[in-house]
Amino acid sequence: MAQPSLSRQIRQFEDEIGVELFHRVGRGMRLTEAERFLLEQSLQMTQRLEETIEATRRIGRKEKRWFGIGFVPSVLHLLRSRDHCRAKKTIRLYQSQ
Repeated sequence: MAQPSLSRQIRQFEDEIGVELFHRVGRGMRLTEAERFLLEQSLQMTQRLEETIEATRRIGRKEKRWFGIGFVPSVLHLLRSRDHCRAKKTIRLYQSQ
């Protein structure tokens, strides 16, 4: 993409969202705080989208995914004694030897 075309698209995007994303310094540019935030959020959204797509594929293939959470025995006893299992999902607690 040619530089003038890219610069034009950046300006159009800035106009669309109503925020300056870059400080223009001479012939260069520096990120604004708003652009740093937008970049961080965009990367997180992209990662979440990739995870969602992969999880959807696993569900489509009827694959299950298990994970374990370790507890010391005293915490396990507290969880069993309290009424934490009113959620719609079933929680099974196992104590390893």
